[in-house]
Amino acid sequence: MANNGIKGIGLLPKLLFGVFIPIVVAFLVIGVMVFTGVNVKGWTFASLKEVGTQSLRELNAVSLEESKSSLDKLAENIIREKAIDVAAQIEIFVQSHPR
Repeated sequence: MANNGIKGIGLLPKLLFGVFIPIVVAFLVIGVMVFTGVNVKGWTFASLKEVGTQSLRELNAVSLEESKSSLDKLAENIIREKAIDVAAQIEIFVQSHPR
């Protein structure tokens, strides 16, 4: 005859312990990795958000420095060309108006 006694755990606890709780734990671990940084006894584990923010800051600083140097070179070239043009105009004026 069939044994009417319940052996083991039911389907709901199996579902909770086998599927739902591991998913929640995985999301918690991923959330901690993404949003929080940890400092343990001198060891710093930066969050992915902090790493991304730091990378953007470094990229911003580098691009700003390159932009400044490019604009400085452009300004120097413009001033040099203008000086050459003014010198040529002065030379033409001096040659056309002798004393």
